[in-house]
Amino acid sequence: MKISNKEMILVFAFRYALGRMSAAPSIVIDELKVNWSEMNTYTKEQIQEDIRDAIKHNTAGMACEVKSWNEVLEWEITE
Repeated sequence: MKISNKEMILVFAFRYALGRMSAAPSIVIDELKVNWSEMNTYTKEQIQEDIRDAIKHNTAGMACEVKSWNEVLEWEITE
């Protein structure tokens, strides 16, 4: 499985943004949305799993961030 540098940088940014109470989540989510169709299935599944875990453990941020992360959970995982 080949993961591009761009995809890895998006994952790093995502992991930084998850749980932040700043502009970071919305900026990263916008970039994820633009690039979602180009990302591999494993990466998409990992991102959604990390979001579910953060929400379950109340570490995904404030309600407005959780709402945005829940939207990412609704994105399809297809390749």
